[in-house]
Amino acid sequence: MTEAIAELASAADAYFRDGFEGDEWSGHQPEFRRRALISAQRALAALLNAPELDLTRPELKHACFEQALHQLRHPPRPPEPQLISEEISGLGRRSWAELPVSAPPEIAPRAMQLLAPVLNGCRRLNRG
Repeated sequence: MTEAIAELASAADAYFRDGFEGDEWSGHQPEFRRRALISAQRALAALLNAPELDLTRPELKHACFEQALHQLRHPPRPPEPQLISEEISGLGRRSWAELPVSAPPEIAPRAMQLLAPVLNGCRRLNRG
């Protein structure tokens, strides 16, 4: 498992090296990049309703890289206290509690573009 993550991390480094996001990607600590890649895999697998992401397909691997960078840009926020009860009679009273976040992680727009053929059930053909 660790070897697969290391291989994925080096592929992500190569993917971002030539793009505009190269400095932003390499500016994060390797441990944060590794965790972002793992989290991105899980988020995209959940979106595709699959047990795991098939990283042999280039469109899925590149979508994973884009999602990892998106998650580094927008780290998840801790749950905000939410009102669970309120009493109006008398002076009034409110109870607050931290409820677990149930919303799925936001998917990066570029990852969604790469996943569009997969979500639509067709494969993109490259012509050139």
